[in-house]
Amino acid sequence: MDLKKIPKDEYAGLIKDLSSQMDLASANLEFEKAAELRDLIASIREKMAK
Repeated sequence: MDLKKIPKDEYAGLIKDLSSQMDLASANLEFEKAAELRDLIASIREKMAK
């Protein structure tokens, strides 16, 4: 996902959506996908802090 193409004011909503997807992946025992989503969320949060 290219974060440069997403407006910063949409990051909070994106994090919420990705968190839901991560929870669903984890519930479905798709731990690798959940980990990828976790890392993506962390990188978005890092961008928000800048």
